[in-house]
Amino acid sequence: MRAPRRRTWIMAAIVSMAAAPATAEEKPAPHEALLRLARQRFVRVEYQLKPSEEPVEDEEGIAGFYRQMQGVNYQYYLDEKMPLEIVGVLLDAKGTVMIGDFALDEKHLDRIEVVLPDGQRVAAKRHKLLHRAPAELLRLDEPARLPGEPFVVPPEITADTCLYAVALGRHEDRWLASWAPLRPAFDYAAKAADPLYLLAGRGGWDTAVSVLTAMSDGPFGFVKTTGELFLAARSPLILTNEKGDPVGCVIGAGVDAHQVDEDWQGQSLLDGAGITAAELSDLKKRCEQQWGPRVFRCLLQFRTKARGRPSDPFSAMFEMQRAFGGADAGSQKEWSVVGLAVGPRRLFVPRSITRQRAARIEGIQVTAGDQKRPARFVGAFKQFGGFLLELTEGQLPDFELWSEQPVPKRNALLLAVEAEPKLGGVKLTVKHNRWISRQRGYEARHYEQLMQPVKPGTLLLTPNLQLTGVMMRQRKEGEELKAYEKTSSPSSAFMAMASGAESTLFWSSAVRGVLSEPTAHFDKQIRQMTKEEQERRAWLGVEFARLSADLAKQLKVEKPTRDGQIGLLVNYVYDASPAKKLGLKVGDILLKMKVPHRPGPIKLSAGETGYMGFDWSGFEMPEEYQAMGVEFPTAPPWKPRGNYLTKMLDAVGQGEKVDSSRICPTARRPPRLSSSSRRLRISTAPRSTRTSRSA
Repeated sequence: MRAPRRRTWIMAAIVSMAAAPATAEEKPAPHEALLRLARQRFVRVEYQLKPSEEPVEDEEGIAGFYRQMQGVNYQYYLDEKMPLEIVGVLLDAKGTVMIGDFALDEKHLDRIEVVLPDGQRVAAKRHKLLHRAPAELLRLDEPARLPGEPFVVPPEITADTCLYAVALGRHEDRWLASWAPLRPAFDYAAKAADPLYLLAGRGGWDTAVSVLTAMSDGPFGFVKTTGELFLAARSPLILTNEKGDPVGCVIGAGVDAHQVDEDWQGQSLLDGAGITAAELSDLKKRCEQQWGPRVFRCLLQFRTKARGRPSDPFSAMFEMQRAFGGADAGSQKEWSVVGLAVGPRRLFVPRSITRQRAARIEGIQVTAGDQKRPARFVGAFKQFGGFLLELTEGQLPDFELWSEQPVPKRNALLLAVEAEPKLGGVKLTVKHNRWISRQRGYEARHYEQLMQPVKPGTLLLTPNLQLTGVMMRQRKEGEELKAYEKTSSPSSAFMAMASGAESTLFWSSAVRGVLSEPTAHFDKQIRQMTKEEQERRAWLGVEFARLSADLAKQLKVEKPTRDGQIGLLVNYVYDASPAKKLGLKVGDILLKMKVPHRPGPIKLSAGETGYMGFDWSGFEMPEEYQAMGVEFPTAPPWKPRGNYLTKMLDAVGQGEKVDSSRICPTARRPPRLSSSSRRLRISTAPRSTRTSRSA
């Protein structure tokens, strides 16, 4: 029986040309040969772009900007009147050029030009996307003269193998060539002595960050261009033997040395299987035809609150901030989403829904062809951002039984299908993608990362059009409380909204297991409610005032309250309330509250001295805004029912148990920290106090 072939890898990375001097055991790098190779093989590929005929949409505000920062912002290059420029490698004399696959959006492409090493410009066309490498091959309209030798066969990879990685990167107005030797690295846990990786430089994994990052117009250049850093990371590197002869090309941080999962040797790239641009276009059309009947527009209608819309940009900004953090956007009347049919009557919607939004659902309509059918909310899942709907009348014409698919191999071509409600129906946008790395994340698990960021709700299909995964938000324990803590302060607004754009790739096996027993995986806090149930808030049954430094000093509680920065001073306790049962009294100071799913206690601090959680009193409106009639938000004249404490208890969740810590500065003995004798189960206020302003 033949023993399975051991996999070894090459980790290709670039360090600066100021590399450390060679040791006695090392051979000096063939600098002249490497520089000559770089000048012969590297080319610059310019994509001349054109405006898309489709309208440009501001995708989810801050969330859209967050995703643009991770991909290519085509509009930036159009506005700046410059081509999108990347590095390529000339593979043969027939004019084959290899570039990194960056999921080019065809609708923006006007033409492709390749700048050869001698400065000559030649038109090129897209040839094929490789199946076993994250790369695309272009073909020049005119054959190119290939100076020097073609690719040679690389040596066998051992601990003594000497290879070099050569790169080309732009720094300001110059193009710089750089190279570094590849060194062996071994699997710490395995007993074998064979190298598992070859790394560039001496600094371990940190050196795997390409020097091209620093060549992207300065350390913050990617902020300006929103795409340069992404494109630099997709640039190909040339691998050479110890003499400087080319043996292959690599994109990214690591490749399989024996090409078990990924091709990188020169001839393997030229002969590698792939899909042409015409074949990819035909595949996308077949995908739209096959999957169009399986997705449906779902319209969720909500009860709206009595409050009006924000009257100025500042209030509107905070309304958006709250919505991203999971709070209730009470002025929203409708929400259109796309559901995937997973049964004769059931639809799976791969989008997050908050507890507040689900509680306000008044009706649901599903558009199937030219018919609108009523549906009900079944439940939302606690593992990922998705929920289930069920028709109350009729059946769905077509549905997908979620079949289990194996996890695709790294770099394998996938179809990313974005389904969006448009003009009463559903519009499908199909692009290609791949997963190229794994990243350690929630619960110390490793999650696959896509080459090109996609929207939450995107379906991932194999080339045979089988559903293999869905991009959804990873739900976490206590996430609503964490979101409230972030968005209660305007200084955390940007980070909270940006984090709403993050999503995780869930493979079909994981989703299939949840959908097979949905009830066992529902979040009990997220459910549809009646109007009366919705209006009942969690409460403790106290009125309170915020502390100040002077008040803390007067009560001699400077140390436990951190000079009045934390603590709620109780000034009223309602009869028959949870606070009364816990023994809270007027004059007590609530300091901390220990809640489930949080490593440490919450330090209570009612810092909401102004409207929307911010004190505007110390700010002066700029004259140009005054001329526009803009005013700072003002607090309403009544005491808000949804104050700091009730919102925090709501975010913890009804039915959860909490422990509180307090001090009693009015006692004769010095103030001393104490805890409640029994745990408090969060509940809603009784009907008789439903309109109370209490916490």
